[in-house]
Amino acid sequence: MPRYYSVSRIQDGMISFVFSLVENTRRIRPPLRGVCTSYLVSRSEGDVIYVYRRRNTDFRPVEARCLVMIGAGSGVSPYLGFLDHITANSRECSTVTLVTGNRYKALDSIYREEFHHFVGRGVLTSYFTAQSRDEGSKHRYVQDVIRDYADSFVEKLEEGAVFYVCGDAKGLGVDVYSAFKSIIARKKQLSEEDAEEFMMQKKRQKLYLEDIWS
Repeated sequence: MPRYYSVSRIQDGMISFVFSLVENTRRIRPPLRGVCTSYLVSRSEGDVIYVYRRRNTDFRPVEARCLVMIGAGSGVSPYLGFLDHITANSRECSTVTLVTGNRYKALDSIYREEFHHFVGRGVLTSYFTAQSRDEGSKHRYVQDVIRDYADSFVEKLEEGAVFYVCGDAKGLGVDVYSAFKSIIARKKQLSEEDAEEFMMQKKRQKLYLEDIWS
């Protein structure tokens, strides 16, 4: 079975992408490792790896006044390319918001320096981070950021911002979608069914786009 990865950046003839090494050591000897990730880790410089491109027609930067990008772990990968694209094409958005999540800020904050660079250049308007295992972290998960800044996110949803969600389907995909339904229901005083319909409408309008995997 093929394994799909989002390209994070194409620069100077080089293609970059991010993956997390999957290794399950719980009561398993020897450890159960991911087939593709362990293969990639074992490669050395100069080795040839055969890949093919699968075109993504929806999950890409679009012309919009406001973009919101949400990802956890390696799910932040495509957003580096998004920001490169916005910069290279002199795209002007009123706001570009990025919400990322990982375990430890010091160990696995993927592309943290690059994202701060875009903040400094004014390309990235807001940059929120969540760390699930750092003591004293203000936010543990990306959905905590969504709930804490509910007014801002609801306003963006109502104004037609384009939302991107990238990461694990069973974890991030479900939890982020549920968080948005929750804040929409609370702020707009909607029933659960009406909040679900509101979010489904965003999906049909391609204003809530997902690149998720299981």
